[in-house]
Amino acid sequence: MKCKSLPLKEFYAKQYLQSAPVEWFSIQAKDDGPVEVTIYDFIGTGGVSASDMVTSLREVKGRDLNVRVNSPGGDVFDGIAIFNALRKHSGEVRVTVDGLAASAASVIAMAGESITMSQGAMLMIHDAWAMTIGNADDHIAMSETLNKVSAELAGIYSERTGVSSRAVRRLMQSETWLTAQEAKDQGFADVVEGENVQAQAREFVVPEGLMKAAPAALISAEIVTEEAVAENVQAAEDSMARLHCLKRLELAKRGELTKV
Repeated sequence: MKCKSLPLKEFYAKQYLQSAPVEWFSIQAKDDGPVEVTIYDFIGTGGVSASDMVTSLREVKGRDLNVRVNSPGGDVFDGIAIFNALRKHSGEVRVTVDGLAASAASVIAMAGESITMSQGAMLMIHDAWAMTIGNADDHIAMSETLNKVSAELAGIYSERTGVSSRAVRRLMQSETWLTAQEAKDQGFADVVEGENVQAQAREFVVPEGLMKAAPAALISAEIVTEEAVAENVQAAEDSMARLHCLKRLELAKRGELTKV
């Protein structure tokens, strides 16, 4: 059996798009001053996609951007594409992590010329993750691909922090969660906001098994806020298929899921 991607990502993305509008990504341009870019959703199809971002950025070419992030991550290549789109933007890009910048969302955060961590916010980095079906050779091939992807991500973090790619990769392999102060101390951020900023939160519940060592607050909370991510944690698992499955389960629980 040849290795192939599971169709879960596309299936759950389709269900989500049929069931609820995407309202947690926006770009608001005022007459003067910087443009507010809000990324409060999963990264990829059904959430904040690279296509959405690039299309929106064309409308504010040359304007300074304030990018606010509260996201558990998602599709690694959409995250990299959004990172590159922000890096190439002709205006100044300032990033603020309001609650959580995990996985692919932490890559996006690295695009900021300045990166601010709100009080209580956290940043998580880890190795790339995937699902494959096939024989031993297929899984070995995917393992090699994942190591290549993770090495590229380590390069992005290394460029921002000044820490060697090898040292960053060790942090990724441990699926490291950083508090706001730790992110600043290790070069992933420049500033920790002094005042207590209450982050708006996308409603998502993290079930047991999605993350390797998620804090109890993140598993049991109905929304991810500063309080929900304040526990010091060590690791989390990133999977677009599971993330979109999570959306479907939550919509079903609330009775908002459109039947196929």
